[in-house]
Amino acid sequence: MQMARAYSAFANEGNLPNQSYCITKITDASGNVIVQKKNPGSHRIISTNTAKEMTSMLLGVFTSGTGRSAQPANFRVAGKTGSTEVPDSYGFGTKDQWIVGYTQMLFCQLGLVLIRRIKIIIWREFLKQELRTFISLN
Repeated sequence: MQMARAYSAFANEGNLPNQSYCITKITDASGNVIVQKKNPGSHRIISTNTAKEMTSMLLGVFTSGTGRSAQPANFRVAGKTGSTEVPDSYGFGTKDQWIVGYTQMLFCQLGLVLIRRIKIIIWREFLKQELRTFISLN
């Protein structure tokens, strides 16, 4: 959550949320709201221009960097990939890898101890589905 919160300042044009949480709203099958978190507010930690410059750089992670294969088709995603230096038991690199990414509509972080290819597919397909759902609801 700390990493997700830190990167959210770039996605929110320099504003850091005062509180982070994973779920903002729960609805039933009919769309009735069961629980909804109130917006905790935010405070500026970097300028809007700095946040936009960071986002511009972080777009490259998914267009030409280590996150290319995790880029959902037809969506512009900015973010960062990373890993620990602990080798995995399969010989495919590091054991713990993570992806942080965001669009204008959605922020997503994934950190799993799985084979790298499986993590990428999970992240890309989750993000693609959530973006499509968000667009259809708005």
